[in-house]
Amino acid sequence: MSDAPGQMRIRARSSMTDPHAMGFMLDQPLPAGVANRFNSPEEAAMAPLARALFGVEGIERIAIDGATIWLRKAPTADWASLKHQVAATIRKVMAETASPLGTAQARNDDAALLRAVEEILHRQVNPAIAAHGGQIDVVRVEQGRVFLRMSGGCQGCAASAATLREGVERMLRAARPDIREIVDVTEHELGANPYYSRTPGEPPVLNRPLPPGTVTLEDGRIAVDPDYLAPRLGLTPDAMRAAMKNGEVVGVTEIGEGKDAGKRRVVVRSQTRAWAAEILPDGSAREVPPPRAARSGTRA
Repeated sequence: MSDAPGQMRIRARSSMTDPHAMGFMLDQPLPAGVANRFNSPEEAAMAPLARALFGVEGIERIAIDGATIWLRKAPTADWASLKHQVAATIRKVMAETASPLGTAQARNDDAALLRAVEEILHRQVNPAIAAHGGQIDVVRVEQGRVFLRMSGGCQGCAASAATLREGVERMLRAARPDIREIVDVTEHELGANPYYSRTPGEPPVLNRPLPPGTVTLEDGRIAVDPDYLAPRLGLTPDAMRAAMKNGEVVGVTEIGEGKDAGKRRVVVRSQTRAWAAEILPDGSAREVPPPRAARSGTRA
């Protein structure tokens, strides 16, 4: 994709794992806004650039990673015709506003709401449902919309929707009237162990494909999108960055050998949680169970 003299430079980059995904790289990172991921025009209502990109017919999802705008198109759409429309839309919005993703204040409000919901779930909700083997986590907060996921005994349970609506939702709204909407993103139809598959004689194995751009491998280094990783460690992106600087969050990259040759695994641990992902030889990435942390101690 060529740029005319004086135009903003935009380079298109195909995804190694998803033919329907493409990244559009700018010369500078986009300023922080209301969110970095948009799955629908409704979620993009306060972000001018995302809202305009959803106006390009065929664009279904948007993810921002620094200076790269990752887009996913409909299977019936063609990148050959979409690329120039997308580039023109990006240039137009960037020329019209200094806040293409909305104002940072809305983002700060979401971060504060995320921390408050996590605290309520940790102190009030999860201790009550732990006896039934259940847990509820906040996945993300976008523009006042709280996305929750149930796990353990809550998943696949016929009463789980009522539990969320009648109990947890009422508790959250009473504590935080600024919540616009509560969204249950649990895959209840997958039963009590969503994201897990089991073969006879083998333990459950986590196998969750990651969205394009979540985990990238460049020059042998693995990078994970902080907006995706932070909630899984029970942190906000800013808190996670601070924790990484002071050593409270650490990451390790492993290179597979033998039957795992060609694979790479990244493991990130906070003081209370752990997360891991595996990059396969074809470049695709999936979330996997983190290995147990080694315990140090002395023998009596």
